Amino acid sequence: MVKTVKIVELPDLDEKGDVSDWLARGHTLDDLWALVDAVPAITPARIRESRAVVVPLSTIRRRPIRWLWSGWLARGTLTMVAGGPRIGKSRLLAAIATAVTIGALLATAG
Repeated sequence: MVKTVKIVELPDLDEKGDVSDWLARGHTLDDLWALVDAVPAITPARIRESRAVVVPLSTIRRRPIRWLWSGWLARGTLTMVAGGPRIGKSRLLAAIATAVTIGALLATAG
């Protein structure tokens, strides 16, 4: 089990860059360890102090699902659209946004 976690932000890094990119820019492992040492650890005690609330599933009241797109996209929920590059995620989301904006129905093929 992990006892602590550290979140280290690397300076001078592009938005989608990672530690490999940062090191390729001339930084060293010593530079990295210096940054890691300077960041406070997140311990279980600090997690408990957070605003997260844990409740038993048995205490949560069931509610019917209100669908925006029947069987695919529920209202008032967080939805993730994932997939490989260039398969149409952006087009799908643009079509959904357009349909919602003009009040059109979203339908499934089949």
